[in-house]
Amino acid sequence: MAVAMTPLAFVTAPLIADRLFTPLLAPGGALTGSVGAVLGVGPGRGMGLLLVAAGVALVVLGIGGLRYRPLARMEAALPHAVAGAEIPEDLDGVQAEADRAVTTIR
Repeated sequence: MAVAMTPLAFVTAPLIADRLFTPLLAPGGALTGSVGAVLGVGPGRGMGLLLVAAGVALVVLGIGGLRYRPLARMEAALPHAVAGAEIPEDLDGVQAEADRAVTTIR
């Protein structure tokens, strides 16, 4: 999913920064008194605000993922991977070994 979203981000990020965030942080803009006091006011500050907003969104999503119990317990709930340094030619044998490991755990 993230791979498909990357080209979309490359196209939309400059537009969002230039058309939405830059006017907010231009001299006399709506956020010059609050966010502008921290990030500054003027050219290039819209992209800075976009990066800060993306960082805050990532932190919120990360905390949300940790608070979502099925996702937080995923490592304990899923069976362990079959150890091996190389993938053998016989993938059916690997699957059979993984199936045996799962049935012995339960």
